[in-house]
Amino acid sequence: MGGGVMMKKNTYKTIVVKERELPREELRKGMTIAKDIIASNNNILVKEGYVIKNEYAVKKVQQILERYNIETIQVKVEETGERNIEAAKLVQEIIKGDVEKSNNISQQKDSYSKVLEITNKKEAKLIDKLIPHCRKNITDKMLLLFNGADASEVQSIEQDIKNSMEIINTSVNVPQMLEKIKRMDDSLYFYNYSIALTSYMIGKWMHWDQKKREELFITAMLADIGILHLPEDKRYKDQWQEENINEYYQHAIYSQRLLTKCSFITKDMLNSILHHHEKYDGSGYPRNLRGKSIPLLSRVIYLADLYTFYTISKRYNALYAVNVIKEQHLNEVDIDLFFTLSKRIFDYFSGQTFQSNGSASMEGEIITFDHGTGNSIFDQTNINVYVRQKDKSIVAIPLNKFCEDYIEFT
Repeated sequence: MGGGVMMKKNTYKTIVVKERELPREELRKGMTIAKDIIASNNNILVKEGYVIKNEYAVKKVQQILERYNIETIQVKVEETGERNIEAAKLVQEIIKGDVEKSNNISQQKDSYSKVLEITNKKEAKLIDKLIPHCRKNITDKMLLLFNGADASEVQSIEQDIKNSMEIINTSVNVPQMLEKIKRMDDSLYFYNYSIALTSYMIGKWMHWDQKKREELFITAMLADIGILHLPEDKRYKDQWQEENINEYYQHAIYSQRLLTKCSFITKDMLNSILHHHEKYDGSGYPRNLRGKSIPLLSRVIYLADLYTFYTISKRYNALYAVNVIKEQHLNEVDIDLFFTLSKRIFDYFSGQTFQSNGSASMEGEIITFDHGTGNSIFDQTNINVYVRQKDKSIVAIPLNKFCEDYIEFT
């Protein structure tokens, strides 16, 4: 392996980016400046993120530091290491979800079609075969990719991912399907599948062509593969201390690097994978991009990820999830994309029966939603949900009030 590190048979290579404070004499090629180097007059001498690409750059930065009597410098360095192959087995369990839950699903072949209440036998057979089959194939090849497999061994993952899109061509209502399946499948695979399906639907609602929607789906499906590079007990952001959070942010870079060997991943898709955690207000990572400078696919995937986080991880119903994004994350998302998502979710859940188990128990059917009392089309202030109650009376309930109660769609 040219330039690499020879690994023992039962280990595999890992790369971890760590922040270090070094004497200026120890600055080396390949390091990245971790914090702005600032002079006493508050002028920035070298900006954060500057990469020391060659020996000339090393000497140049050292000369600047010496001139301003700066003895040490904060840098990011890559450290190569080994991990036992047993860790990869743990990764497999994490991807597939809790082993016991996975076994329960595999023992109930009709579970998916039953949960989705599919009456058409042809569609039921397709769904019961499609979801578990694609789940196994994609999971296995993600692990091969993660463990350094040759490119030829993982190229067929593209077709596996496209096959998993077949569910979109059935009569299944995708948002309601996700709402139902989350009760029986909380694996990491299904989480990524939910992001990919939601991303695809947003692309469809934005009238993108089929090729672009397929690229979006594949990108969303693979965007977080870099999570597997992180320690097994630190796969989620809230497990990290603030001073080490940059290590967690590196998973987007790991994803991009892993996927460069896949010939079906285009340059635009790789760029979108790198930036799929950027936020519209500039508070995302890894580059703090802002607004339209964030790749369009990345903006879609970030919104789909937020929606999936609240519907799958937090177990909120779809309407509550949309309301939380509106209340807490509106500055982080592309407002055009969010308006499209929220309007369509309202359309999909019009006509749904429900029961609430909150402060005032209620059963009824959602008739429609209005567009709120805001001053613009994107200001969805005080949206009302029109509900037909069991006694046939119709009431208008503000969406934020409606979402305060625990709503279960029946």
